[in-house]
Amino acid sequence: MKLGFDLVVVGGGVGGVNAALTAKNAKPSLSVAVVSHRPLTYPRPDLSAFIKNPSKFKEVKRYRVEELEAVGVKVFEGCRAVSVSPKDRMVQVEDTSAGEKFRLEYDRMVMATGSLPAVPPVEGRNLPGVFTLKWYGDALAISRHLAPGMKACVVGAGIIGLEAAEALKTRGLKVTVVEALPFILGGFVEPDLAEKVAQSMTLHGVSLVKGSPIEGIYGGEKVEYVLVDSVKFDVDLVVLAVGLRPNTLLASQMGLSLSKVGAVKTDRQLRSSLNGVYAVGDSAETIDYITGKAVYRPLGSIAAKAAEIAGLNAAGASETYDGFIRVQYDKLFDLSLGSIGLTVREAEMLGVPAEAVDVSIKKQGYPPPLLPAKSVVKAVVEKGSDVVIGWQMVSYNHADAWPYWGSQLFLEAILERQTLSQLQEVKAD
Repeated sequence: MKLGFDLVVVGGGVGGVNAALTAKNAKPSLSVAVVSHRPLTYPRPDLSAFIKNPSKFKEVKRYRVEELEAVGVKVFEGCRAVSVSPKDRMVQVEDTSAGEKFRLEYDRMVMATGSLPAVPPVEGRNLPGVFTLKWYGDALAISRHLAPGMKACVVGAGIIGLEAAEALKTRGLKVTVVEALPFILGGFVEPDLAEKVAQSMTLHGVSLVKGSPIEGIYGGEKVEYVLVDSVKFDVDLVVLAVGLRPNTLLASQMGLSLSKVGAVKTDRQLRSSLNGVYAVGDSAETIDYITGKAVYRPLGSIAAKAAEIAGLNAAGASETYDGFIRVQYDKLFDLSLGSIGLTVREAEMLGVPAEAVDVSIKKQGYPPPLLPAKSVVKAVVEKGSDVVIGWQMVSYNHADAWPYWGSQLFLEAILERQTLSQLQEVKAD
């Protein structure tokens, strides 16, 4: 069987679905197809919430096939793109349930194949009881496996790892988090703010082991213990949360140019190195607004924005973008966290000397009456110029504190490349 479409989107995650819908909305006459071997997109940040509260599994909000097909987007769900011939503009697709293969011709393509969980190359990583946390099925499997009183080890102290630790602790498990770096939340907040988060996690009964990579996972028919810095930890469950890597095997086979981390290289129109092929989401790199440099940021918010641009261009437009700014918010136990732009560590990795400054907002109405006093706000500035390139916040005992602490103020400052001294509402402490 051979079918033809103006646009074929490979991948049904945030990037793929948004690109397809944007293209169809921009040009209704466009024939659009989405190929996805997994269920269509759902909120990845909700995975830990599902573990914390199993009843939430029935409340998963995601696009459904009928919703896309109602607006004229053909969906091949449960189907995998196994090969692409750029010369013939042909995708070979396999229906994974029926085992049948068919071909799709395309004029333009959006590659949105997403990411895969990074798995440390340690012994025992495939033992029963060892999980990653990337897909809905992972969260469901973890929830079914656990029981109160079990001992769990979470490997990785980024946001996903700490969310998983909170969820497991809430379900009555004894939780230890193992982090190879000497600090947690390295890509999110500065070390002193991260230490406040670490203290909160400890107060809530989560053990943290920093500066010690996991050496191995051991057991017979199931996981029984892990070794960390030659210390044995008995465990019933292990969650590997050490990051993501681009899922670009298909892109590589097509001959697309890839970055050092394996992400598809794109330009300011989200075009790949092959004519007519765009790339978005966790499988692609994007441009950092602050530095103008290519970065790999597997975030749903960036995937959605990139997909809009790629979708418009796949429909015939010539949209460009100046770069994206990382914007993240989260809540861990009684802490609200916010982070925008660059951390000092990331800025320096991108060649920008930077420093973090404690700040207070001195503006009528700030702080709001409901905002607790135990909040810490930081600005990250470029050394020498004092230009604002980042904002961070940790607030205690108030789930909705972050919107009040100038996140929009600092986002606008970053967009307008303002200096800290130009922000009259802000005072350096």
